[in-house]
Amino acid sequence: MLHFRQKEVGLAHLDRDDLGKLNDMITLDDGRRVEYTHNQELTTIRGFVTGEWVLNVHMYNKRDSNPTLVEVRIDKLNPKVQTLFYRKIVMKKRWEEVTVTRFVMTSQGEIISWDDLPKKLLKLASLPRDAGGVG
Repeated sequence: MLHFRQKEVGLAHLDRDDLGKLNDMITLDDGRRVEYTHNQELTTIRGFVTGEWVLNVHMYNKRDSNPTLVEVRIDKLNPKVQTLFYRKIVMKKRWEEVTVTRFVMTSQGEIISWDDLPKKLLKLASLPRDAGGVG
C-alpha cells in the first residue's frame, strides 16, 4: 500500500504527495507569492501487474468542515495517453476512507472488470484516537 511514509512498492511509486492547503503558496523568482489551489497527488505504475487492484482515497487530515471534492483519474500512457477511469467523490471528515474503484488487470495491461465494492485498506490499530481507532 502506497502512502507518504512508503512511496514505493514494487512497480508503483507515489510521485507527488500533496499536503493540501499547507503547500498552496508558491514564491516566484521575482518574489511574488501566488496561491495555487489545485491539489494533486500522482502515482505511477511502471508495468502491468496481473490481478485485482483496489484504489482507495484516504482523508488523512482535514482542517475545515467544508466537504472536499476529490477527482480521481486513471490514465494509461503507452502507446498513447488514454483515460481509463474518471470519478468525483466528496469527502467530509478526517480519516475517511473511500473505495473509488476496483479493477482486474491482465498481464497485457487490459482491464477486464471494474467495480466499486468497498474494501478497507487501513488497519484499525493505525487510526488516531480521535478518529475512532485504538492507537
